[in-house]
Amino acid sequence: MCNNGEKCYFDGENRKCEPAFCVDSPYASNAVSAERFGLYRNIGAAVKFKCEQGYELKGRPYAECQPTGKWENRFLCVMKGTCSDGWSFVSKKCFMIVYEKIVWEEAVTKCEEYDGQLAKVENEIEDSWLISQLTDSVWIGLNDIENEGQWRWISDNSPLNYTNWLSAEPNGGTEENCANYCKNYCGKTFYGWNDTRCKMLLGYVCERHPN
Repeated sequence: MCNNGEKCYFDGENRKCEPAFCVDSPYASNAVSAERFGLYRNIGAAVKFKCEQGYELKGRPYAECQPTGKWENRFLCVMKGTCSDGWSFVSKKCFMIVYEKIVWEEAVTKCEEYDGQLAKVENEIEDSWLISQLTDSVWIGLNDIENEGQWRWISDNSPLNYTNWLSAEPNGGTEENCANYCKNYCGKTFYGWNDTRCKMLLGYVCERHPN
């Protein structure tokens, strides 16, 4: 017997269940549905949203029903703020993604030259927005260079309170001490955190306070 939202199928030997539609309704903070003709819950369906007054859209304004039977938002509605050109205001910070390929230590220096720091990803809002924007792998400010297995942020030497490691990561031991967002070269269909050699040539994400 399958649960609500699932369908039954026969694999040649046994009856099995798999998601057929998203049971719950999609939700996004500071946003409301912009659909005129109701809610479609089937796998692959997309529901359009718009941001509430005082918030601006980052990403594509849709929530999509995934093969897992869960909704995934492709956007965030963030409070309007003041960031310089090339920077985006998210979660009370300004972020800038740069795809110039450099080693991790140089990325730290580059962000300092921009009067910022290599990004410290502190919560799901920041993480989801960055993932929605990425088109290639980039460095973030997380490392365990000083003490193996003790991952800390370069900006303030603080430990992890929020994580989004890809499955089986971090797994590089003493050979891989710097963290990045990874998808294609990690063999994934989505971005997440990965540990790799600090001498890899990757883009990077800087952050700084709004003006």
